[in-house]
Amino acid sequence: MKPIPILLFLLILVQLQFCIAQKTPKIEDYSKGELEIKVTPFGLENPIHVGKITADGSIHFNWNNDISSIKDPEFFMSTIKNTVGMTFCNDKEIDQNNEDAKSLNSNDLFLYKDGQQVGALMAGTEKGIEDNKGSNRSASLILGSTISWVYADSDVIFNGKCSVNFEQENVYNFKEVTRYSLHLKKGWNMILNTLVEKEDWKNGTELGSLPKTMTKTSITEIPNTMNWYLNYWAE
Repeated sequence: MKPIPILLFLLILVQLQFCIAQKTPKIEDYSKGELEIKVTPFGLENPIHVGKITADGSIHFNWNNDISSIKDPEFFMSTIKNTVGMTFCNDKEIDQNNEDAKSLNSNDLFLYKDGQQVGALMAGTEKGIEDNKGSNRSASLILGSTISWVYADSDVIFNGKCSVNFEQENVYNFKEVTRYSLHLKKGWNMILNTLVEKEDWKNGTELGSLPKTMTKTSITEIPNTMNWYLNYWAE
């Protein structure tokens, strides 16, 4: 048997990795039947269909970039800086190639059945990581990543750094630093939000933690490390 040429071997390897990257996300032990996935960044009265969960728990996304049915969509949009959370920086660095670009964020994926909202779908590398979004800092944060979706009205490259000073006497004194590396196309884009490092604090008997180092990066494929969690509140 002739040895496989090195170039052919590399091509096979690339194709294999591409196939693995295209693995369909799935909810384990799923039993809720087929559900629609919608987002509501333009208001609850304007839900946008972006995919579905099939009866076996497989998640199929179909993000439609056409928002012509939305009345005055620019009313809901803001600058890229504000959309990604660079509003209250003590120090900031921004490198943006399209200053006129506007956008909006959609963190939540809602589930619908027969036109009624029945739950939500969350993606995270660790179970419970969605609780990081809350204002309660009396429990330890979980390191890892989540996904959010950003709609941009035009192509834009946005790189930045935001530093926020946090200080409470005898409890903590540190800088929260977030770095941004975003290549947004007109339409919907995926953003990987990663908590890299946290600042643990203690105040008497009270313990907690705050974000210390974070990154927000554009991605084009859902990472295989992402797990999917269902919050179903309908009876």
